[in-house]
Amino acid sequence: MTIESVSLDAKRNARIWVLTDGRPGNVNPAMGLAEEVAAVRSDVQIEQKLLEPISPLMRLPPRFAEIACSLLGAGSHRWPAKGFKDGPARLAPPYPTLAIGCGRLSAPVTAMLRFLSDGQTRAVQLLNPQMPLNRFDLIVAPRHDRLSGGNVLETTGWLSRRRADVVGSDNSALDRLPRPLLSVLIGGASKSARFESSDAEALLAQLRTFQQKGWGIAATLSNRTPADLGARLRDGLTELGGWVWDGTGENPYPSLLSQASALVVTADSVNMASEACATGQPVYIAPVSRLSPKLTRFHAALRQGDHARPLDEASTAAWRPVKLDDMPRAAAAVARLIA
Repeated sequence: MTIESVSLDAKRNARIWVLTDGRPGNVNPAMGLAEEVAAVRSDVQIEQKLLEPISPLMRLPPRFAEIACSLLGAGSHRWPAKGFKDGPARLAPPYPTLAIGCGRLSAPVTAMLRFLSDGQTRAVQLLNPQMPLNRFDLIVAPRHDRLSGGNVLETTGWLSRRRADVVGSDNSALDRLPRPLLSVLIGGASKSARFESSDAEALLAQLRTFQQKGWGIAATLSNRTPADLGARLRDGLTELGGWVWDGTGENPYPSLLSQASALVVTADSVNMASEACATGQPVYIAPVSRLSPKLTRFHAALRQGDHARPLDEASTAAWRPVKLDDMPRAAAAVARLIA
C-alpha cells in the first residue's frame, strides 16, 4: 500500500492515538491538540494510550535508551513496545492515522509507530523528544527549548486544552468568595527552579494588597510545593480570607482558570503560566529564588508579548493582556499532515 492510498483512507476514517504517561501536564495538551483536530473533522476517532514503563531502560533519556536496547539486540525501532505494560498488545496494529505523543516517555513510541507503519502513521511529538528530530513528521515545542528544523513548530508557551469538560468543575467553594476573584496557582521546587520561604512570604505580602482592595482569593498548591511552605501558604491565605484546595475531592484547577478576573502564577511552571495566559485575563508572575535559563527565556517572552507581567506590577493601572493561544496554529499544522 502506498502512502498516497493511505492518505485517501485517512480522509474517510482518521484515527488518533494520544500517547502519554498519564500526567495531566502531558495529557491535557496532547488531548487538546487531538480534540482541536477532531473539531474540524467529523470522522476522527481519538484513543488514549497510557504508557506505564516496566523496563528501567525506559527511564533513561530516549537517545540513550535506544542505543542500549539496540546493543542488547532489541532493535532500534521496535524496542519501546516491550518497555511498557501491555505494550505489544496496546500498541499493536492496525496503526492509527496520527500519533500524538507528549513527554519524554512517549517520544520513542511515537517514532516507533511511524517506522513500523512505513510512514503511514503521521508522528507528532510535543516538547523536545530528546532523540533525532527526523524520526517525527512534526514537533511542537516552546521557543525556549531552542529546537530548529523544517519539521519544528515553535510556540511561545504550552498548548492549552479548552474543551468544556476541562474548563468547568464544582464551583461551590468558589461561589462563597468575594468578587472579583484572584486565582493563585502555586507550584514549587524543581530541577529548573528553587522555591524558598522568602518567596512564600513575598507572595503572601503581595496577595494582601488584593485582599485589602476587596478581592476574593482562591488558590491551589502543587505536589511540588515543599510541605513546610505549603503549610505556611495555607495559613497565610486563610488569614487573608482566602480559600485553598485541601487536596480532597475534585481538583478546582479548571474553575480557578475559568472564573478568575486575574491570576497569579509562581514562575516555576511553564504549563501553569501558559494555561493562565490562555484565559485572556491579567496574569501576574510571582518570582521564585532561582530559575533555569530556559524558564528565564520563557518569562521574557511572556513579558515581551504582553501576555503576563511581574507580580510587583499588579498595583499599576488595569491592563488587558494579549491572550496566549498557540493551539489553532498547532492544530492547523497537524491537520495538514492527514489532509
